[in-house]
Amino acid sequence: MKVTYPHYYPAFRCTASACTDTCCVGWEIDIDDAAFLRYQNQTGVFGRRLREHILTDGTPHFQLQKERCPFLNEENLCDIILTLGEGALCEICTEHPRFHAWFGAVKESGLGLCCEAAARLIVENEAPDTLIHTRTDEPVLDDLPDERLFDALCAARERLWSMMQRRSESIWKRLAAALRFSCALQDCLDGEAPGDAITAFLACYDAQPDGLFCEMAQAPCGSEETLFQILSFFLSLESMDESWPGMLADIRAHLSAVVGQRRLFLDQYRTRAYEYEHLAIYFLYRYMLKSVFDGDVLSKIKLMAVSLVLLSVMDTACWQETHAFSLQDRIRIAKAYSKQIEYSEENLLQFQQASWEQPFLSAQQLVKLLMQWG
Repeated sequence: MKVTYPHYYPAFRCTASACTDTCCVGWEIDIDDAAFLRYQNQTGVFGRRLREHILTDGTPHFQLQKERCPFLNEENLCDIILTLGEGALCEICTEHPRFHAWFGAVKESGLGLCCEAAARLIVENEAPDTLIHTRTDEPVLDDLPDERLFDALCAARERLWSMMQRRSESIWKRLAAALRFSCALQDCLDGEAPGDAITAFLACYDAQPDGLFCEMAQAPCGSEETLFQILSFFLSLESMDESWPGMLADIRAHLSAVVGQRRLFLDQYRTRAYEYEHLAIYFLYRYMLKSVFDGDVLSKIKLMAVSLVLLSVMDTACWQETHAFSLQDRIRIAKAYSKQIEYSEENLLQFQQASWEQPFLSAQQLVKLLMQWG
């Protein structure tokens, strides 16, 4: 099997007790079949302790105690690791924050933004992101509906990847260009022989790659109203953290002041503009190719664009409050956003549906907003 991962992927190391927001708090921890059997057969005092803290209604999982895993000790270290070793962990604890996606003979792996150690690796270096390709002896999965379409989408992602790394343009113009590009991709997906249609479209794009960056007529789009609606939509979603709704509500209540300070904030931190590029590449890499299964590429690129819009507003509000914005602030905000949106299947599904139904999430409206911001 061919395996792909970002260049920073092998560098990930859990910071354990040094983490300021451990993944062992506030998350339901499901136990896979192999680990469940191992825990059931564990002998001695620790074996009894394991079994006492496992609930078996539905998928087996640990019974949290005040939102904490029962095996997270006072030093924020894992008693299972300390007693039995890392090999005794259940699969979700071993893998987090890694994610994997399988496309027939291809496996793509990455690091989730909801972990602060992973987020640091994703955003901190100025160098452009690259992908590493290797091979393993993992079995090939027979789950790819259309290999020709997958190859065409891979080629399209390469174009988008290059587009998002075009540092001569602002990140907002790059996102607007990506949305325009993806509207054409979606038209191909909606027609007959989508793989062939995408290949033909890419040939036309390669003949005039600058066309998507052209200025558009600056028709008023009510950017502040659009942002208000975006914030209201995200406020309506499931909350994974009790502080999240209050944070968004406060920004919405002072939106005019935040928007008024946005350009000054971005100008003061223009030497760190590459951080937004890395975030855009993260969303592009994690989600775009999944459109081979559901035929919906446009909502995935909208997720990339809207995520960066909302993150930039949250960043500005943070800076406005303290007149400083550290790398740790960037990581904290990005991690909180990822936890609320990416790690709730319900929230992701609601965004996908709203991206097709709500006018403020239309590609046209988002492109106008981004071009005004650019």
